[in-house]
Amino acid sequence: MTSYLFIAGACHGGWCWELIEPLLQQRGHETRAIDLPGMGGDRPRYADVSLNLWARSAADAALTLPAPRVVVAHSRGGIVASQASELLGEECAGSIYIAALLVPDGVSGFEAAAWSGAPAIAANIAVDGASMSLDRAVARDRLYNRTPEELAEHALDRLEPEPLAPLAQKLVLSKARYGVVPRTFLACARDNSTIDAKLRGEMLSRSPCEMVRVIDADHSPFYSAPADLVEAILAAPLRI
Repeated sequence: MTSYLFIAGACHGGWCWELIEPLLQQRGHETRAIDLPGMGGDRPRYADVSLNLWARSAADAALTLPAPRVVVAHSRGGIVASQASELLGEECAGSIYIAALLVPDGVSGFEAAAWSGAPAIAANIAVDGASMSLDRAVARDRLYNRTPEELAEHALDRLEPEPLAPLAQKLVLSKARYGVVPRTFLACARDNSTIDAKLRGEMLSRSPCEMVRVIDADHSPFYSAPADLVEAILAAPLRI
């Protein structure tokens, strides 16, 4: 039995893993999908939310699960998974990046995203510059282009604003802690988001992974290819 902690991407919450958790639980595994601080109805001042706060929240949630523990992240959640893996060190058996930002030490999420050859997904920035939200039509085209209509609409109805500061903060990662955690990168062949082939190549050259696999899915394989995603998650190498 393995425990999986799920971290959602930008403007998403723990709800986006609703098809994945039961499939893993049916295979005898334990799962927990979290809402990060500032998401899921939790409304501190957006300006008070930091990458460290998100990472500590994720690491603490992972430690509530029995070992071996795996951190699974989607899209923007990759920066949280990496910083949480640094905090967990040997307590983390593996980290899985699903079309996610895989960012090396000393680089921010925004800086890494700029390595992409694709245009950034248009975001609506709040007047105070502390939060962002996604345009519904843009999100439909860029995030759910292969997702069944009913599931896409279901997801679009639940997108919410999120703090901007964590994406601007540089990751602090060490070989002694983050470096001992096996990494898996799951790319999506029909991805219309910023996580394109150029960005994937740049990220993987700077942060090599033990396993890289391509799924025939859009940017949201938890809806467009849930069974394939689960099989890829279960194939990921772990430190046990």
